[in-house]
Amino acid sequence: MSLRSLARTGRGLLAATVLVAALAACTTPAPVATPTATPDPTATSAQTDELVGTTWAGVDSDGDRWSIEFQADGTIGLGYAGSTFDDDTDVWSHDDDTVMMRIAFADGDLVMLGQYEGLGEPMRATGTFADGDFTVDLELQ
Repeated sequence: MSLRSLARTGRGLLAATVLVAALAACTTPAPVATPTATPDPTATSAQTDELVGTTWAGVDSDGDRWSIEFQADGTIGLGYAGSTFDDDTDVWSHDDDTVMMRIAFADGDLVMLGQYEGLGEPMRATGTFADGDFTVDLELQ
């Protein structure tokens, strides 16, 4: 049976309409997903943090003097017991109210966790290393 003979009857007209609609659906291209913009990578907290560029200093519970500069690349400029250091192995991060400082010494790493309450408040840090623990109250310089 041809389309021409189907079109002569009401039933044929309905069948022809359904056939044309089905064929049109087969040839309609599938919708293409709209690409979403990929956000630019965000800066690390070390690069955007209000601590960047600040220097904090204090004397620890063992009597040693500390000076810590929080650098934009996530490293620390360190003053300790009269000497200064600026090694890429000395790093820091800031998450909520905790500042983590990891400092590499010849006899092992030292980790300090500071309780940060803002630039106008002192920061109490607890240091942990192989030989024990200590505290230091750091003040913004």
